[in-house]
Amino acid sequence: MRPKEKLKIKYANCWEDPWVLMKALNPKPGSRILSIASAGDNSLSLLSTAPSLLVAADLNASQLFLTELKLKAIVHLERNETLALLGFHPSKFRWESYQKISAFLSDSARSFFDEKRVEIENGVIYSGKFEKYFLGFSRWILPLIHPQSTVDRLIQPKTEQEQRTFYTQSWNTWRWKALFNLFFSKKIMGWAGRDPSYMQYVEGNVAERTYLKSEAELMSVRAQQNLFLRFNVKGSFTDLLPHYLQEEVYQKIRENAEALEYFHGPIEEAAEAFGSFDAMNLSDLFEYLDEKHFYSMGKRLVDQLNVKGRMAYWNLMVSRVLSDPFHAFLVHLEKDSQALKKEDIGFYYDNFIVEERL
Repeated sequence: MRPKEKLKIKYANCWEDPWVLMKALNPKPGSRILSIASAGDNSLSLLSTAPSLLVAADLNASQLFLTELKLKAIVHLERNETLALLGFHPSKFRWESYQKISAFLSDSARSFFDEKRVEIENGVIYSGKFEKYFLGFSRWILPLIHPQSTVDRLIQPKTEQEQRTFYTQSWNTWRWKALFNLFFSKKIMGWAGRDPSYMQYVEGNVAERTYLKSEAELMSVRAQQNLFLRFNVKGSFTDLLPHYLQEEVYQKIRENAEALEYFHGPIEEAAEAFGSFDAMNLSDLFEYLDEKHFYSMGKRLVDQLNVKGRMAYWNLMVSRVLSDPFHAFLVHLEKDSQALKKEDIGFYYDNFIVEERL
């Protein structure tokens, strides 16, 4: 029997790039898709491709409730009201908007959010443990390093050379380096941001690796429109929106809402419960597994992937490539993976892996 779960949102937003995920999996209308729910964003993006079935699975029931809340808002509210309810736009009427859709939620999801009035009124996209970690950086750490005017200059339009010059001459101070390395250390990240167990297989200097990845992004002109980076330095997405809330995507999600099924439990059990799939979004799942569990879970997922079906996932700081032990069944699409990683706005990830079933 599964131990009683303490329901708490860990991620209120997905922090993996939905645009590269969509390109990697490239699901055709009528496809069967398996997706780790997380905060729901990327599962909803995939729902816009008109699958015959999309199973959103998660070990944490509160992540499924959040996915359900976002979907019901999209289906039953106009887009501007959904943006306000979730926290992308300012609003004093979020609880009233929530009450409009609460009757459409499952009993479990409604019971969960009925007790979360403060989180609803503050905007649920700020309610996750990971988001609070980032908010701690933008609200308390970054002001010790740079005034708001310097933060604003970071994201103002510039040429590539101007962006690099600004970073090297104005941004990359000794104070930035020192406080960044402290806040994004393995210990602080594990305690305040991610679950400490997620970091157990990470080796090396976490802060240094994160600093170098951040430096490359901050020197790039892409930093000016990177919505993940925007949240990190401004404490909100400001005028930037994730893929699932783009106007043309919003309507497609509405039209395909009935294709979404929820599964509370391990992703491999979801795969076996619903049958074979054409596409799998596995987030950065393998990061958290030892070699034995990685192999056993991977085998069960591979067995449920249709021929020519694709799976996509990220490596954050631990290298896990499923086609290495299962090369007789999977091919690593290395050129596609490398090209998409260059486009990936999730700059903190080491690798993006796309594999296809033989």
